[in-house]
Amino acid sequence: MAEPLVSSRRARYLWICFGIAALATVFDAFSSWQIIEVNPIAAEGNPMLSSLSELVGFGGAMTLRGIWGVALLLVLLPIALRHMDARGRRLAGFGIYLASTVLFSLAIYHLWFRATYG
Repeated sequence: MAEPLVSSRRARYLWICFGIAALATVFDAFSSWQIIEVNPIAAEGNPMLSSLSELVGFGGAMTLRGIWGVALLLVLLPIALRHMDARGRRLAGFGIYLASTVLFSLAIYHLWFRATYG
């Protein structure tokens, strides 16, 4: 049997961070849709998403944004767990850690914004 490339502790931590980042990605897309489309108290600041929303509607753009974000995380996870090069594993792991930190912070911001501005 092949020796695992990462420790079970690191793998568990990567899976937890992946879960946080995936949930926060979906939550961010849903919160953006709610704050911009349902209760219009903000505007989309990303010009690419604004252009996409003209094509498929804002709800469709947020759905695609959530799917795209989770898909990118799904690309990083196997690299962080099983890539043969240690540097590749470290960089992909850092990407997952960074995504989970930034997206969790963004989710907190959305909750704070919603509580403050209704």
